[in-house]
Amino acid sequence: MGVKQVDVLNHSFYIEAPHRLTDIVSWQGHIPFAFAIMQWLGPAVFTELGTHKGDSYCAFCQAVKGLKLNCSCYALDHWEGDEHAGMYGKDVFEELRSYHDPLYSDFSKLLKMTFDEGLSHFSDASIDLLHIDGLHAYEAVKHDFCSWLPKMSEKGVVLLHDTDVREQGFGVWKLWEELKGNYPSFEFKHSHGLGVLGVGKSLPPAVADLLNANAEDISEIQKIFSDLGNAVIQDKKTSNPEPRTPNPLISVIIPAYNHEKYLKETIASVLEQTASDFELIIINDGSQDRSEEIILSINDSRIQYFYQENQGAHNTLNRGIRLARGKYISILNSDDIYYPRRFEEFLKILEQEPSVHAVFSHVEFVDDQGNFIKYKTAEDNWLKCPELSFKTENHIFLDLLAGNFLVSTSNLFCRKSVFDDIGYFLNLRYAHDYEFFLRVCYHFKVCIVQEPLLKYRIHSANTIKENEAETDFELGLIFSKLLLNYDLKKIFPAENAYTLMAKFFNSVKPYNSERMIMTLIPFVLSHNLEEEFFDVLAEQPENPFRKACTDYFRDYLDVWQDSQTAWKKWSETNEQLVRTEKKLSETSEEAKKWWLNSQETWKTWHEINRYLAESDKKLTEIAESAERWRLISAAEINGRLIEAEKKAAVAGEAAEKWRLISEYARQQCQESDNRLREVEKKLADSEKEIKKCRLHSDNVLKKQNETHAELIEAERKLSEADKKYGEITRKFQAITDSYAYRLCRMFSRPLEKLSDRQILPLKIKEKMVTDTIENPIRNYINREVADTFSRFLEKVSSAHQASERQISITVPLKCFVNLSDVSRYCEGFSSIKPEDLKLEKPIDDYIEKDRFPLPSTEDREGYMDERHFEYWLSGLGDYLNIKHILKKYDYCLKPGFSVYDMGCASGRVIRHFLCQEKELDLWASDVNSNHAEWISKYIGTTIKAFQNHFLPHLPMEDNYFDIAYAFSVFTHIDSFDFAWLAELRRILKPGGIAYLTIHSDHTWSIMKAGLPIYDALMTHPDFSPDLLKSPLPQEKTVYRWGAGGYSSNVFYHTEYIKNIWGRYFEVLEIIREGCFYQDVVVLRKNLLK
Repeated sequence: MGVKQVDVLNHSFYIEAPHRLTDIVSWQGHIPFAFAIMQWLGPAVFTELGTHKGDSYCAFCQAVKGLKLNCSCYALDHWEGDEHAGMYGKDVFEELRSYHDPLYSDFSKLLKMTFDEGLSHFSDASIDLLHIDGLHAYEAVKHDFCSWLPKMSEKGVVLLHDTDVREQGFGVWKLWEELKGNYPSFEFKHSHGLGVLGVGKSLPPAVADLLNANAEDISEIQKIFSDLGNAVIQDKKTSNPEPRTPNPLISVIIPAYNHEKYLKETIASVLEQTASDFELIIINDGSQDRSEEIILSINDSRIQYFYQENQGAHNTLNRGIRLARGKYISILNSDDIYYPRRFEEFLKILEQEPSVHAVFSHVEFVDDQGNFIKYKTAEDNWLKCPELSFKTENHIFLDLLAGNFLVSTSNLFCRKSVFDDIGYFLNLRYAHDYEFFLRVCYHFKVCIVQEPLLKYRIHSANTIKENEAETDFELGLIFSKLLLNYDLKKIFPAENAYTLMAKFFNSVKPYNSERMIMTLIPFVLSHNLEEEFFDVLAEQPENPFRKACTDYFRDYLDVWQDSQTAWKKWSETNEQLVRTEKKLSETSEEAKKWWLNSQETWKTWHEINRYLAESDKKLTEIAESAERWRLISAAEINGRLIEAEKKAAVAGEAAEKWRLISEYARQQCQESDNRLREVEKKLADSEKEIKKCRLHSDNVLKKQNETHAELIEAERKLSEADKKYGEITRKFQAITDSYAYRLCRMFSRPLEKLSDRQILPLKIKEKMVTDTIENPIRNYINREVADTFSRFLEKVSSAHQASERQISITVPLKCFVNLSDVSRYCEGFSSIKPEDLKLEKPIDDYIEKDRFPLPSTEDREGYMDERHFEYWLSGLGDYLNIKHILKKYDYCLKPGFSVYDMGCASGRVIRHFLCQEKELDLWASDVNSNHAEWISKYIGTTIKAFQNHFLPHLPMEDNYFDIAYAFSVFTHIDSFDFAWLAELRRILKPGGIAYLTIHSDHTWSIMKAGLPIYDALMTHPDFSPDLLKSPLPQEKTVYRWGAGGYSSNVFYHTEYIKNIWGRYFEVLEIIREGCFYQDVVVLRKNLLK
């Protein structure tokens, strides 16, 4: 394309005044080219990714309307901001919509969604012009380009903004370097750069000429559009100048990482500063707690919030420094606290003394509750004689050699120019603050305020406590670099070299890194290694030298820890010895007390006292050897301690024995005295009683006569009571006879018509009985009325003796009463055997615990036909499989767990949870109300059984169940499967397990004649056995039969389960043929991504 083809006089629309210009000027310089590309390309569909306030998008829309193009326009953005554009509120979108809709809504739409969500709204090869201006990180913009490339048409053109920005994490330039060699391209350098890519194969001539222009034309075209763009910006400034926001005086940087407990107090300590001219930059370094929620809840215009994936403290601080606009930089870690006057005091010094570049303060230490504590930060490494060290020099850099007494980056307040002069924080995880402090104090004059203006928090999650071996390695690296690269003559006072060497030796505190420093320095000097050698060691965790150093430090720390453990064990042993001595002393006192209370046991107590004296002597010997014990191993100390305790126990037992003997002797004497007194008292009482009897003999005779009369009256009342009892008995007989009659009516047929019926033999009181009327009834009624009902049967039997016809009642087909008899009379198995199950105990133990009836074949919808015991075994097997899966994922059943059986039928599986487990909260539901009624009637109300609707709603509260399972349920759900999954997720507790069976692509591949699913599908008009020769047709394949019964059979592809169901649950595993021919899907409720 020649310059003549970009003649602005022939294409006057290029110089049209833009209708919308906001305070975002970064794209306004490209608006003339936006007008030009719309005229040259004439797109049918234009799409913009990342619109913000809409300067660029509204310019494209203005061109569509002004040029009268037949073009549909779409803007995609979530309108919440990002780390490059900054975060903003919903008012930005509302303002843009109020401007856009009246002008362009007939051909343009603002789509509030993410870029990936928008992909489904556009068909492939449908977009002619695509403008990408979203998050500018390399990975993000590359993902956007690759995701949207299939949507581009044959004449497609892609615009990439910010191709000339290489700071603050922008990576569009890097992607542009990769793409421009693969496609026809053109790049404008002004207004942060704009790249034009021709990705279509049939580009219009004007566009093709632009992208294939020679070097001379490229320069001319760039100049033309640069001048036009500058004119737009200049006209905007002249006509509508924007007020310039002055830069703050201070930029405060908070790197936040998993400190939700302290973060709010940290931020408040900044906002409450007496000096208020600052900006607060908070960078969330990939926190996994509530940090973001806490930050966004604080409303203050001085706060700027950014989020990034975890990159470590030093990278986060460096990013914050690059974002800072202030004259001064202040850093505060997200668990520390400023005093309110900190900024005010520091500004006084820095504003009045230009030669000072950084200010620090004394530090106070607090625990995780905010309580003040004592904490040793930099060990006092100075010798007792100050003249043999640098202690008397009063030099901050030399003081730092003894340890990091400045504590933390939270104590740094400096001019921003410091970072421009000496660089940013190095790639050190644990000692980046110490290294930077040494650099600052070496190059600049610094000042320390002699009062605490910072609270440094000590808690279990401090980074410095993570890895002491790595910390020692970084310190060795720092000292080696210092000794090699720093001018020591500049640091140290002018003295004799040997005196300086002595002072340096006594002052430097390299912790455990001496061997490392002595290795590094000669190798660096002898091998002429570059300065980047230190960066390599810092950035490569697997470097062999670094690994050797950290292994050595770790071994040293382990030895130190072992010595600390041994000392602690000795201290505990010593305390136990003191307690033993006290116990022996108390035992001695007790023995003396009982000795004084019993003269008859004097000799015995004397023996005890002698024994105690020997114990005291041994204890004295133990005390004298205590010093020697410190040198004895922990095992030998424990042995001697055990021996001493045994001897003390023997002494105590002997003392107790003799005390009991003494007490027994005293009690015997006391009892003899008491018996003598009782005998004397009884003799006296007997004499008194004899006298009393003689005096009242006449009265006794009189009372006998009165008693005889009362006896006659009692006999009369007893006779009346016998009559009332007979009447009550007759009424009770009538009631029980009526009750028995109603029981017979339960069978819905006359008694005399049941004589030919065959039943299963029943077990009653460990005795097999014949088929008479008495036996089955005893299994249905309460044992308390059994005898009464037997009398009723005798009456029925006597009423039919004349006809000589035997009457018998059989067990109804709808209820098998005794499981043990059912299991005992099975003659082989066809599909399931006890030995196939994951039994935890003999099968008889499971049978013994299940005292409930089995449903008839028709009450369980023909399941297992007449094979009643195999029906019971199938439920037991599925119960044991669920227990096995729960144990596998550390989620074992325990009392109080809540369990839900979805699609319970007649309780095939849930009955085993009731019988085999204790104190479970059991729920069951089915779309067939008969099943729920059967469970409530024959198993009881311990299981909360109810009918659920086919629509996805359950009457349980959120986060209620620990376990939910469904057998042959999702195999028939042809609609609402997503809603049912969401409902199961709602009622499950966090971490709860769901156990669901499905027809999968594997089921499809193994299906053959004889399987129930195969026989069912053979009745469907759309199914043919030839279909089984190919894979499952769709990721979700449904066969419907219309209304009635289980009207559908559904097959799911395994990838469908992982990708679609995985949105609702964590898919733990898919078990092939985990339930007969069906697969089992094991899910766990976790946080949604």
